[in-house]
Amino acid sequence: MALDANHGAADGVKVLAMQAMDSGATKDEIMEAIRIANFIGGIGSTYTAANALKDIL
Repeated sequence: MALDANHGAADGVKVLAMQAMDSGATKDEIMEAIRIANFIGGIGSTYTAANALKDIL
């Protein structure tokens, strides 16, 4: 998910987040992956993730 966010793949972020949550991941764990993407890839990854996750988180 962090790599998809870093590469601008919003659909990938959304699908992976939904799969992770279906497998028991919490919203905090999803957001931790996004924080890692932001740390590594910058604010663009956070923008991508925000657009992808706006309807599911």
